[in-house]
Amino acid sequence: MSLSINLCYLIIDIDIRVIVLENLASNDKIISTKALVTTALFGVISYLIMFIEINLPFMPYFLKLDLSDIPALLAGFSHGPLMGVAVVFLKNFFHVFSTATMGIGELTNFLVSGSYVVVASYLFYKRKFSLNSSLFVGMAIMTISAVVINLMVVIPLYETVLDLPLSKIIEMVGEINPLVNGLASYIAFVLIPFNLIKGIVLFFAMMMVFPKIQSYKYLWR
Repeated sequence: MSLSINLCYLIIDIDIRVIVLENLASNDKIISTKALVTTALFGVISYLIMFIEINLPFMPYFLKLDLSDIPALLAGFSHGPLMGVAVVFLKNFFHVFSTATMGIGELTNFLVSGSYVVVASYLFYKRKFSLNSSLFVGMAIMTISAVVINLMVVIPLYETVLDLPLSKIIEMVGEINPLVNGLASYIAFVLIPFNLIKGIVLFFAMMMVFPKIQSYKYLWR
């Protein structure tokens, strides 16, 4: 944690130096530097937010809700989808050093959250969709991606890397959520509801944060 705080201080210091040099450089260079500094800063903030998480009722312990995608969305909306997904990568890169899942959880988060951030950012930044529309479409894509990624990537990795078969996962989840008794019910009563709830929470959080962040002209495009 101390390393993360030091990184945050370092990036904030870099941000201040860039602001001081703003009048000494060309507009194109400042925009490029601005995007990189903003992305790095939001990456550290996003990583720190990952430690503030809650368990939802009837959801397994490995599915926890946090708001760490907010900085990624802000970076993507202000500087494009590439910067947004870079924030998602940074937060998971930092977090992999404190994980107990051998990086599987971080890979899952990167793929699922990345799909959400890329789609929402692309629609808002490139296609000029409204904030509401961008977030809703992103939420739908995230939910679909979560199902596909779990079936194609996550569950096979748990079985091969952690020697945790699907039957054991279903049994563990079934003890928390009695509606779960197989793969189909796991998808219907865990994966889909969790990602919809996450998307709704992020939607309302962005509705509160987004208007305020726009007033910081330096961070905005």
